Amino acid sequence: MSMTPFLKGRLFRDTMRQTYLSLHVADPGLTGANEVVGGAYARQQTEFTPTENGDYANREGLEFMRMPTARVNYAGLWDSPMGGNFLWGAWLGETQELRAGDAFVVDAGWVILRLT
Repeated sequence: MSMTPFLKGRLFRDTMRQTYLSLHVADPGLTGANEVVGGAYARQQTEFTPTENGDYANREGLEFMRMPTARVNYAGLWDSPMGGNFLWGAWLGETQELRAGDAFVVDAGWVILRLT
């Protein structure tokens, strides 16, 4: 049985008020391991909004500026801009090759979270 729309909304309102998107060079597992380091990399604050089918998507676009050289292939969510609790991680679908100084852009609606 699936969660009700009410419970999904409540979970997002209560748990996901302030979330920060991270980038990873390998599977973050359950701890948020392998996060990008160097350059001007920093987690980006994001908010999620409900979609028509009951999922949640990032409301606005994000830009990670002046990245270090990295092969980014995972993203994650945290409850803090530094340290904090790792909430979620997922494979990007393909590896993004970045050179020092590159930007990594995340379009609005690109991160989709589905609670079942």
